[in-house]
Amino acid sequence: MANQRPGAFRTRSGEANLVVCLVAFMDLLGVKAMTKLPHREELARLRSLDATMRDVLAIGKPTSFRTSTFSDSIAIALPLPRRATDQATALRQLLLRCADLQLSLASKGFFLRGGVTVGRYFHAEYMVYGAGLVDAWMLEDKKAVNPRILVDRDCDEIREIVNQPRFSRQRRELLTRDHDGSVFLDYLASAPVFAQLSDNPSLDFFSNHKNVIVERLAAHKDDAATWQKYRWAAEYHNAAVATVMGPTEAKSLTIGDGAGIARKFEIVEKLEPSAH
Repeated sequence: MANQRPGAFRTRSGEANLVVCLVAFMDLLGVKAMTKLPHREELARLRSLDATMRDVLAIGKPTSFRTSTFSDSIAIALPLPRRATDQATALRQLLLRCADLQLSLASKGFFLRGGVTVGRYFHAEYMVYGAGLVDAWMLEDKKAVNPRILVDRDCDEIREIVNQPRFSRQRRELLTRDHDGSVFLDYLASAPVFAQLSDNPSLDFFSNHKNVIVERLAAHKDDAATWQKYRWAAEYHNAAVATVMGPTEAKSLTIGDGAGIARKFEIVEKLEPSAH
């Protein structure tokens, strides 16, 4: 558990509180396959995964976020402020933290899928619970399917925040609509900023991202369900490369048509509820 700042998650008497929060629930792809690796290789990957998550999620440092991890599951919660302007800031903070985690883990060969919503959340030292956690998990488990973090279009609070004029820049920069109408976090949009730590910013990151996906496609060619997930990742990668990079570099960084690239992604102008 992180060293959490006292506040909404505790009552004045210091007891754990049930709080309305922005909640993200995420699941790591590839953990099952990792358990079949030789002991030393599995241990090395586990240590790399642990270090990355500790760094990105600020585990052990004071923070307003509440983070819980177990095996391949990650839950992050942030209290929902009362003021609309503060709500927009809070959602941006949560989405950026999730994007940072996706970017960091993808660079190590791990892909995330998940859901972001609003709901009641209870966080104690040894327990997490709440409708917000259940709803975010349902998005991850039943709807995300592919390595994408969905934003809950059926949550009134989420739609109100995303559709605020003051959130328009974040809406266009952080959210993308998939061909099935789902709205997900566009983590590759911030890849150039993330990659500034390298000597050859965007190129290094996208090249590594491409290589990881190609390796996963080859490794799972006989597992149709898993292969389709990495096919989606390939389509998303190609769309991001075409948007962020110049034509010459984009061509060299594009994943070939062995994955059947044909998916369409769109900028989110307004968040509408999903059709039932």
